[in-house]
Amino acid sequence: MNREEFLKELERLLADIPEDERKDALDYYYDYLDSDSGEDEADKIAALGTPEELAGKIKLASGVNSIVEGEFSETGYSDSMDTTYDVPDKYTQIAESNNTTGNSEKKYNIFGVTITKSVLILLLIIALLVIPGIFSIIGGFFGFAGRMIGKTAKLLTKVSPFNTEKSIEDTGIVTTDGNEVVIGEGKGIEDLDIEVGAVSFYIKESPDGNITVKYDNELKVVNKSDSGKLKLKVGRENNISDFSSDSTVELYIPNDMKLDEANFDIGAAKFVCDTSFTCNSITVKLGAGEAKFVKVTSENADLDLGAGKLTFDKLITEDADIDVDMGDFTMKGDIKDDLDLDVAMGNATIDLDSNESDHDYKVEVGMGNLDLFKTKFSGMGKSDKIDNDSESEYDIEVGMGNITIK
Repeated sequence: MNREEFLKELERLLADIPEDERKDALDYYYDYLDSDSGEDEADKIAALGTPEELAGKIKLASGVNSIVEGEFSETGYSDSMDTTYDVPDKYTQIAESNNTTGNSEKKYNIFGVTITKSVLILLLIIALLVIPGIFSIIGGFFGFAGRMIGKTAKLLTKVSPFNTEKSIEDTGIVTTDGNEVVIGEGKGIEDLDIEVGAVSFYIKESPDGNITVKYDNELKVVNKSDSGKLKLKVGRENNISDFSSDSTVELYIPNDMKLDEANFDIGAAKFVCDTSFTCNSITVKLGAGEAKFVKVTSENADLDLGAGKLTFDKLITEDADIDVDMGDFTMKGDIKDDLDLDVAMGNATIDLDSNESDHDYKVEVGMGNLDLFKTKFSGMGKSDKIDNDSESEYDIEVGMGNITIK
């Protein structure tokens, strides 16, 4: 089954969920199958399972029950997926046998094994000591599972569809020549708001100080508003019959450009920022694509990563909120004040300029691993606080993923 057949069958199976949720799900998985991750298309489809299995998971996340009819038989329960579940004929059998001779110790037969009263008491004592720990682990697991369901539902809304009309809104545009738009001098721009679909998008240093966009026929919107915000929206409508990832857009900006806000919403794109800039806040939302920034200096960083790969060769920020679902996050640089890092099933590697003693730490590890400088945390339900009498606090949480901070 190829990509088109798989997605058409998935669309048919999702006909009973709300239209907006169905469209978001199809958009996401189309981006995933079209992303350049190094895997063959057949391997990606195999990893998702059958359309029926994937549709069932999406319906579960959407709160739509999928009922599979079946019947009981003498051997168990069989459903339409040819799965048989054994119906046990008993759960517990405890038979007590009395010894009629003298002072013999009373014996019990449990699950076919005969044990003495003293052994039974010892087993009960051990159970009383172990059971609270087991319930603690189970509680932690279900808490983690609840967070994963929430993250899965959130992940399905990562990529927004784009306008279908190929148009250029020319408010503030200086010149338009073929497939090149000259916006004007960089000093007139205070905010960048860039939304990218399944294309190759590059931000490069401008040779003449002007902000210029070069593109092919995939450009949707270029808009410089009166408030000094440059908005670009590029990509193609995420549908099965009309989709392409071979388009290229290049945005040229002055090196070390100073901005108030820099917002990037990236779907299944290849995104590279080869020039440095400074801003008060940077926001990056990455779906199933790959994004790389050479150097960013910011007061605040809000980074939300789905199933893609996000890399900062250099990130210097005061505060950072980093959320990694199933992707890979890598950065070098520094987070000087507060960090809120949450990794579900992905990986995060942070190489800091500052020292371990420069921060306080609050750590919570589910079933994953955390390497915090020279200290390792692994296993289930690990939590700790490290007080270095610092005004900077790192709040770190890992579910089933891996975090390395060094």
